[in-house]
Amino acid sequence: MPITPRIENLTLLEKKKESIIEKVECKTTLASDNVKKIIFVSACPVVQTESVENGKASFTGKVNFFACYENEENKAEKIECFADFSGQIKSDEILEDSKVFFSATEEKITSDVQGLYLTLTAIVTVTGVIGKKTELSYLSNAEDLICDEKKVLVSLSKGERTTVYNVEEEFEVNYPIEQVYCQKATPVITAVTSGVGTIIVDGEVYLWAILLQSGEKSAIIKERKTLTFRAEIECEDAMPACEATASVNLKSFKTDIAVDAEKGVSQVTASVSLALFGEATCPQEITLVKDAFSIDREIELCKAEKDLLTSVKQIFIEENLEEKSNVEELPLGATLISTFNERVEISDFSKVENGVSVTGVIVATALFSEQEGKLFTRKLESPFATLLKVESGVDQKISVKGVAVAGSAKIVSLSLAELSVSVIFIVKVKEYSAVCYFDGVKDVGEKQKNQSAISVYVATEGEELFPLAKRLNVNPAELALTNKELTFPLDNDERIVIYRQK
Repeated sequence: MPITPRIENLTLLEKKKESIIEKVECKTTLASDNVKKIIFVSACPVVQTESVENGKASFTGKVNFFACYENEENKAEKIECFADFSGQIKSDEILEDSKVFFSATEEKITSDVQGLYLTLTAIVTVTGVIGKKTELSYLSNAEDLICDEKKVLVSLSKGERTTVYNVEEEFEVNYPIEQVYCQKATPVITAVTSGVGTIIVDGEVYLWAILLQSGEKSAIIKERKTLTFRAEIECEDAMPACEATASVNLKSFKTDIAVDAEKGVSQVTASVSLALFGEATCPQEITLVKDAFSIDREIELCKAEKDLLTSVKQIFIEENLEEKSNVEELPLGATLISTFNERVEISDFSKVENGVSVTGVIVATALFSEQEGKLFTRKLESPFATLLKVESGVDQKISVKGVAVAGSAKIVSLSLAELSVSVIFIVKVKEYSAVCYFDGVKDVGEKQKNQSAISVYVATEGEELFPLAKRLNVNPAELALTNKELTFPLDNDERIVIYRQK
């Protein structure tokens, strides 16, 4: 009788990351003749829409540019402009039901006053994380086969979900604001948990702005504000026993300022729109065939191997990195106002005995004032090395991302500064298990049978019941029943007796 295999299918959700570089240009309405000197430029890119269609993952976004310049009257002024960008990632692995989540980071910002109008340009890296489904087909049993089974734990996705969450807060600063030179919002997740039908995301949005105080002082001040949020992403199959991961990106950010001249204060309303992406994964036990044979048929098992995800978790660690930075020679009497545009660039990370070793560079722009009150900037850049206290096993893979949320600096000398940057490291730990399994069985033909009524065999030391039964072509249950004195694994030269009905 031919062998009829029982094949089970398991849908696995895997991730693929793709990045493309976009050049985004904004031609302002400011005539180049009115720009005596560019003091600094800043840019904030955001992804606004994303879609999947016909094997393409598409996105649109916007870059908010700020430029602070010195006009012909030697006064610091600012101009703000926006520019749109769009693009797509093409891949045969992108299916119609694939989920995609894009993020954008600025790599380089430049200004050009050679033409009639000031032009601002940003080099933006857009990264898409695309979920792709793969089918795992495995032999779970078969009619007329004697199978040795094994249980394997697999972490299965309960679905990727997205939502938009808005944060708004009003606060007061104790001086009248005349101008906002530049501003930025950086969202960071601090905790993710899985609930009943929901993924709960806790986080903070770090706001900063370089402001000009109106009045006699006309001081330039950097203001910081931290907004906390708790958002829920609906995921109908999520349960408290699941593991959950999430990502957050900025969709939009604006501030409205109302100045009370009589009281000498300003009311600031900050509005932030966040894009959240979450996934819940739960363990599921599946039964695989470890080995199999047929009493009557010669068979060949089709062997396969795959790394199966068994666990995934996110760990959030805040570190304050303090390093020395060389500075382009400062003029005598220069005063440091503040730092801004802080970021962290990770060059390498690896698992070590006590955790995860991370190396890279912390970067910031320092804003200075000369004795005459003129503004200028210097780039601060320092290499760093830190050890994150994260436990990870041999079969676990890690990824590390760093988000700079605050910074400051101190001048040590005219050519040296001490840069301090607060960084939240997001460590993702994934555990895999290399699983050997069978994805099919081939019926070779009828098996030649032993015609003896009684056979006596000498077993190999350490042999287990199922491999022994397969070698002797007998049902394991019958072998155990007729040789009750045997204990497995075998430890001596025991004799095994097989009785056959004739």
